[in-house]
Amino acid sequence: MVPVEEPGDAQAPSVEASLAEAEQEIKQLQEALDSRLVIGQAEGILMASFGVDPDQAIAYLKRVSSVTNRKVIEIAAEIVETKQLPAVDGER
Repeated sequence: MVPVEEPGDAQAPSVEASLAEAEQEIKQLQEALDSRLVIGQAEGILMASFGVDPDQAIAYLKRVSSVTNRKVIEIAAEIVETKQLPAVDGER
């Protein structure tokens, strides 16, 4: 017979901790998926607007990220929102 855990059992905190870890992982995975979708949209805009291939588009996003010290997702979101290239080197 399998023992049934009561709410006051020592196992309860580990179950709660596992649930909290799983919820955190789900949140992180959702954020990663959302970020990837925005980056993909920005890549598509760059490809359509400038005739570059996917590798060139992501290289551009990474380069601007490095030069401006901003995250790739921030650069991508700006491109998606404005449909324009972000300002670089104090052009803002």
